[in-house]
Amino acid sequence: MIREACTQRGIAGCRGRTAPFGKPVGHGWALSAVSERVGRFRCTTALVAMLTLLAGSASARATQLPADWAYRLFEVRSYDFGVVARGSDVKRRLKIRNVLSVPVHVASVRTTCGCSAGKPEKDWLQPGEESYVELTLDTRRFIRRKDSNLIVTFDQPAFAEVTIPLTAYIRTDVVLDPGSFQLGTVPKGETVTRTMQILYAGRNDWKIVEVRSPRPWLQTELRETRRAGGRVDYQLTLTVTPEAPAGPVRETLILVTDDARAPHVPVLVEGTIEPPFTVSPAVVSLGRLFAGRPKTFTVVVKGRKPFRIVRVERKGSAGEFRVQIPERENRVQLLMISIVPPDQPGSYVEEFYVTVEGSEDLLRFRAAGTVVSP
Repeated sequence: MIREACTQRGIAGCRGRTAPFGKPVGHGWALSAVSERVGRFRCTTALVAMLTLLAGSASARATQLPADWAYRLFEVRSYDFGVVARGSDVKRRLKIRNVLSVPVHVASVRTTCGCSAGKPEKDWLQPGEESYVELTLDTRRFIRRKDSNLIVTFDQPAFAEVTIPLTAYIRTDVVLDPGSFQLGTVPKGETVTRTMQILYAGRNDWKIVEVRSPRPWLQTELRETRRAGGRVDYQLTLTVTPEAPAGPVRETLILVTDDARAPHVPVLVEGTIEPPFTVSPAVVSLGRLFAGRPKTFTVVVKGRKPFRIVRVERKGSAGEFRVQIPERENRVQLLMISIVPPDQPGSYVEEFYVTVEGSEDLLRFRAAGTVVSP
């Protein structure tokens, strides 16, 4: 790169000659040596200038950011897990939103204690995009109060570190077995049941007075199984009813006890309610589109059993579109869709609806791109 820069500037001397050792130095060689030294000096000067320019550009971008720009990406400056039972699965999510006008890159996430851990859902966040840093707490190897720090390091658009203090209290008198309700993948419209043992050691008269569920389709039943010698045990049964909506499940049940200081014990519920049909991708990226030129793309529709697609409709009305609908029933259907973007340049977003025979629910997907002049 340096040699090219010197050549472009017409700087001589990048390839100088050396006098043979022990031989007389002539006048021509002396001029060549001087030219070589001048050339090397100019090449070095050009390199320093380019590096200074690059450093200055990066420094200018950094100085345009507020001093606390990285902290502004988080909704909270500290986080308290609260009081949790020993052996329970404790997971929390901290929202991070890019409020800047440039992309942000998460270089690393770490904690200062083995009792907690953090992991980003995404490394890159575009302007206005939201994501989460998932926190986990180890309640099996650690007990009682635990304090640590979550440290999130950014390297784009500039280097910065965010330190968020974390605190938790892992009580030793209440144990959950297993540590959470793991539903796995549940077909939509079906019922699934899970059980958990709640083990207490302490007061003879300790009791759970209520179980609070955040969703009507998460129903619970509590049954006392033991009360003797300072030990109180319960069996908690969770039932997911057919009314559960499709999508990921991440909810928290609350055990309300008669403890005066810490009456609430959280219980995590995780899983996925799988719909009978899915469309992939949910958002089709079309990239650059030329006005008036057809663009063809493919979406995949999957079902738990063979099905037939009746029709595909479009919500918008910009441009034209055609679709090839397979005639045979199958568990996997490929839709070939061809669109003709409108003549007006700009953002192009269309929403499509797929009707499956015998199903009342419409399947939705979007196609997005940018229309440019040909």
